[in-house]
Amino acid sequence: MYQMQNTLMPDLPELHHPGDAVWIQEVLGQMPFRMREYAKFKYSEVFQIRSKEEPVSFRKANAGAHAANRWLRLFFRKNHRSIQGYTAEPPKAPQALPGTIPNPEWQQARS
Repeated sequence: MYQMQNTLMPDLPELHHPGDAVWIQEVLGQMPFRMREYAKFKYSEVFQIRSKEEPVSFRKANAGAHAANRWLRLFFRKNHRSIQGYTAEPPKAPQALPGTIPNPEWQQARS
């Protein structure tokens, strides 16, 4: 007898192309809950805006899906390393020692 895997797939955005459902779930499944909810909302928003902009009726769904998928891919790529916890302190600027002159030649030329 089969034992079903208890894997929870994330909900899909309100507006999406049915052919992209598996890919969207894979990407959303790698995000924490709050980021996933934001991504679903923005995905639907981009899909709706872009499909309304397309003048040709039979191209509307494809234009919306293309723009929304591109947004999701770039959003995930931009935030992927921070999602995994890879953060680093920003590099520090070199600091001058107290009492040192940044450019000794300039100081000698002034004298």
